[in-house]
Amino acid sequence: MSLAGITRTTQDPPGGRLIRDASGAPTGVLVDAAQSLVERVVPNPTPEELEAGILAADRELSRVGLTMVHDAGASSATIAAYQRLVAAHRLNTRLYVMINSSSDTTREWFARGPLVDPSQRLNVRAVKMFADGALGSRGAALLADYSDEPGNRGLLVTAPEALEATTKAAVQAGFQPCTHAIGDRANRQMLDIYERVEAEVPGMRALRPRIEHAQILASPDVPRFAALGVIASMQPIHATSDRDLADRYWGPERTKRAYPWRTLVASGARLAFGSDAPVEPIDPLLGIYAAVARRRPGDADAWTPEQKLTLDEALAGYSSGPAYALARESTSGTLAVGMACDATIVDRDRARLPESDILTAAVRATVTGGVVRYESGLG
Repeated sequence: MSLAGITRTTQDPPGGRLIRDASGAPTGVLVDAAQSLVERVVPNPTPEELEAGILAADRELSRVGLTMVHDAGASSATIAAYQRLVAAHRLNTRLYVMINSSSDTTREWFARGPLVDPSQRLNVRAVKMFADGALGSRGAALLADYSDEPGNRGLLVTAPEALEATTKAAVQAGFQPCTHAIGDRANRQMLDIYERVEAEVPGMRALRPRIEHAQILASPDVPRFAALGVIASMQPIHATSDRDLADRYWGPERTKRAYPWRTLVASGARLAFGSDAPVEPIDPLLGIYAAVARRRPGDADAWTPEQKLTLDEALAGYSSGPAYALARESTSGTLAVGMACDATIVDRDRARLPESDILTAAVRATVTGGVVRYESGLG
């Protein structure tokens, strides 16, 4: 904080907040956009450090059975590291990369256009934007006050006009718009923006716009996902890890509209599931368990159990759903003749896998492009 020049006179930046003690001095907790005050003085990793971290992550991804990941907001340095490692045939995992909209990387890539790899090892054709903050920091933008903090309705971390301009520029450049929106106010705002851009820019729907998280939705906005062709890119494990905070911050009535997987499926919306790692563990079996059980290990009761999914629906959320989100459903996401041979092999029969056994299932092998990238006991 000293290096960043943060003192008691430092003002809250737009879209951020400094948590202060009773005397008004900053405590060191920086909410949402306020993190940028410190980030600007944090040294960037070296290219060697970036590559070492990516390779370590790649090994872990293969171990937990993942064949492709979506990197939601990469810097130009990270994308360059991916390109070097892919060119050297050192990565097992397929990568779908979103450019971080808060950096100059966006302008550079919009000018050059998407990178679409015929071998599907590395695609860069999406942009990640941020509409609001997070639940835990009370930064998710809500239509009504937080239940435990009257007067606080969260934070819009990016000005709506800036989000609309970036969305329009992304679509015009051929990039899929993907926007972080957690609260019901932020989700409504993004649905409104997507609707306006679709009316102005041909081809918006073909790019399959996404809302990342969509954790709480106002009931009138649920059918708009299917109507506008917007993908609900969600993380089931958030529902179980966040349940206590959601009950306290949003209240029992609002949480009936939170993490509404079943409601979205019934409305005809497309779901694409992920982990939001490193915020949550990256193991997809933990997410599948959260989707079908709607509880944490050890919880006696499911949380809003009416939103549970079946095992088949949860598996689709982690396979064919993400493939659809990439417009790759004709070549990936299912096991069929003519598809890419990407597969995760577990140690028991999925068709007879009861809820209680999901957490004890183990990955035996991970196959990408017909090549065994990981085998239990061999690494």
